[in-house]
Amino acid sequence: LSGLIQTQFFRDLFPVLSKNYAVLVEDQGKVLPAVSIYVDASANPESAKKIFRKLDAAVNSFPAILQLTFPTKQDTQEKLSEESPETPPGQPAARPVIEQKEIEIDGGKAKQIIFSPKQFSETREVKLPLFSALDETWEFTYGLTDDNLLFVSTRGNFPQTLFAGNTSYQTLLPAIKGFDETDYAFIDPVPLTRYADRIVTLGKASEKISATQLEGFEIFKKVLQEVQGIISGTKRKGKWIETQGFVKIGK
Repeated sequence: LSGLIQTQFFRDLFPVLSKNYAVLVEDQGKVLPAVSIYVDASANPESAKKIFRKLDAAVNSFPAILQLTFPTKQDTQEKLSEESPETPPGQPAARPVIEQKEIEIDGGKAKQIIFSPKQFSETREVKLPLFSALDETWEFTYGLTDDNLLFVSTRGNFPQTLFAGNTSYQTLLPAIKGFDETDYAFIDPVPLTRYADRIVTLGKASEKISATQLEGFEIFKKVLQEVQGIISGTKRKGKWIETQGFVKIGK
């Protein structure tokens, strides 16, 4: 990543992390979970702008890198950023291999790149079995809002208002009252179980999961099904940092 976005990337990144930041991992019904990173860059907005510009340059070069790495078939002339061939009447329109666009987030502009692995695989000279099996899109959204919130996300259907709907942890937040001044974390076991189920299904289909692993997963899932939520937080006490956690079991 550092080489792709130039060697100064991490030198610009560390000053931006001097204030608050958040990492969100969500199950979105796909093979890969969605990961979102939000950084309060108000302490060093110039570094945030540099990061955004370098990230933007790296993303814009992505189609060309794919083209060089995986050349198209000899009998096709389509380019990565162009629309797919015309769809037969009555059929849904085929997705572009790569789509780049701008969206509006909290009054500011954000950029988004959408990649279709299966469509990409069908136009390549080299066979890509994993891509061929993924009939879904991968999205990458990044931006810098007017109030200097820097964010990157692989979440599909990225919200037009940041953090919209991400309030599930509120029910357990009172359990760590006084310990939410600096760092806190919340885990919702329900989507975690769904995601694990999906990975096991893929493992069975590819015959890359053993009976012992399956048995261990079933035990893990039974335990996890009894857990309603996990939350932990920290607070500073002089030179010390204290931690408090809470696990809700049952209804």
